[in-house]
Amino acid sequence: MGHDLELAAGLLENVAAITAAGADEHALAGHLLKLLDLSPDFILLMDWDNRPLFCNRRLRNELSLTGDPLHDHTIVQALIDSIQDQLPFTGEGGVTTWEGEIEVRLREEHENRTISVVLVVDYDSHQEQYVAVVGRDVTERKRLGDRLEYQASRDQLTGLHNRSALMRELDRHLQKGVYTGRSIALLFLDLDNMKHINDGAGHHIGDAALIEVARRLQQTCRTEDFLCRLGGDEFVIVCPGLDNEAEALEIAERVRRAVTGRFSVQGAEVFTSASVGVSFGPALNWLESTTDADAAAMLRRADAALYCAKRRGRSRVELWDERSEESSRQQMGMTVALERALDSGNELFVEYQPVLRLKDGLIVGAEALVRWNHPHAGPLLPSAFIDVAESSGMIVRVGTWVFEQAMNDLHEWRTAGLVDSNFVVSINASARQLVDRTFARVVDLALGSPTISARQIMLEVTESTLLTEFYDAGAALSTFHAMGVGIAFDDFGTGYSSLNHLRSYAVDQLKLDTSFVGGVGTSVVDTAVVRTSIELAHALGMTVVAEGIKTDQQLAALIALHCEYGQGELFSPALPPSTLWDRHTSVAPQR
Repeated sequence: MGHDLELAAGLLENVAAITAAGADEHALAGHLLKLLDLSPDFILLMDWDNRPLFCNRRLRNELSLTGDPLHDHTIVQALIDSIQDQLPFTGEGGVTTWEGEIEVRLREEHENRTISVVLVVDYDSHQEQYVAVVGRDVTERKRLGDRLEYQASRDQLTGLHNRSALMRELDRHLQKGVYTGRSIALLFLDLDNMKHINDGAGHHIGDAALIEVARRLQQTCRTEDFLCRLGGDEFVIVCPGLDNEAEALEIAERVRRAVTGRFSVQGAEVFTSASVGVSFGPALNWLESTTDADAAAMLRRADAALYCAKRRGRSRVELWDERSEESSRQQMGMTVALERALDSGNELFVEYQPVLRLKDGLIVGAEALVRWNHPHAGPLLPSAFIDVAESSGMIVRVGTWVFEQAMNDLHEWRTAGLVDSNFVVSINASARQLVDRTFARVVDLALGSPTISARQIMLEVTESTLLTEFYDAGAALSTFHAMGVGIAFDDFGTGYSSLNHLRSYAVDQLKLDTSFVGGVGTSVVDTAVVRTSIELAHALGMTVVAEGIKTDQQLAALIALHCEYGQGELFSPALPPSTLWDRHTSVAPQR
């Protein structure tokens, strides 16, 4: 378009020169004027006193002019004044050209329009001085560009800034800090349970929850803070103008509290909590420089701190330090290795700890416990990698693999006649696994085997996981319970609101945590807690399993308290499936 405008401007310059020449050239000027009059661009020629010398048809139509504007130029006076105010006149001699954009109001009832113009200004005192304006309305194109620029820097769901806008803003504040001497903090926030909401209530509820979280964050942030959605359930806040780390942590804790709790979206009640990682950038002196790497480093450090917050229990704030960085690197390595282990299928394996009937020592079942034969670290217990599986989203794959392996082993034991139809296999299930629709299909498929019945499967769910991560656990538990599958509350007593949730959920078995079993028979308090728990479970129609039994004294006390079942080192460690059947008889405690 710029070339067309320049061409028209050149024609105008020639018209002005020809018009000032002899009569023989007036005919040529007339032809040129007709050509300019048909131009789709706005064309205006005026003298140094702002009197219009020529106004083409396109501009006359746009201004709704009637009559001859050369005689009644007051109609275009406002337009001319507006143009004059935006011209870069230099006052020097000769002919000056300028190309750019100006804002004008073409009609009183219209809003301002953006006009791309080429101006030719003749200052030559030997000829008639004039100003030639050739313009094109680019308002819609500019608006489209503004919309595209807005969309490129905004998250489409929440309307918050996105990652690209974040990096520009963070770099700007780092540069600004060089001159102000103030520090900056980066808050990396991740919602702890968005996948549960998406899987349990649907992505439309998950999206509504994210919009509500974004609204709460906007209300909580300071005026000078910069809030963006990084993607998924991750948000980042840039907090400039700070003096110390304590200020950053105070803001982070306020933000965490703002998005933690239950709220209703589109008729569904959801629960959200958040973990927050904080990186703090001390002020640089004016001799130091900032680069894109500084912004990326702050984001990476906040991410590392966030990982530490996840590992230390979630729904908390952690400040980055060197240990955070090392933990983040270890997590990355562990995540890659675990995914490789799942793909290969030959590094994970399952061992079984027998569950005994305490009154006669008969093995009535076993708990399936996953192990990882790490290629470098050797055999690993779940405590070494389950957090990584949870945070990376691989917990469903791991849990499904363990379930299928346990069903295969149970099938082989039944086929070989090593166990009967009363033998129960207990399998740990995460809250995320429970709400995953594919896992329900896997369980249903297993029940199609003639050697496996629903009453032989017990899904163990930790109380704390249900209460803190899954906003609608009852629905998922009811689904499996309706299949005939047993549900056990694992580590009972270590969570909170235990009595209410025992009453609310479809639970068949209560597993007493090792921390209480360890003091039974010796500690008055622990014995009282265990007694009360057993009596409560029986009143609600549940059986009880005591975990971590190590001594004869604990065994005798549990039998006296009418605890039905137990497991622990006193009886047997976890065993490979090939040797578990050797103990499928009445087993005396190990000495």
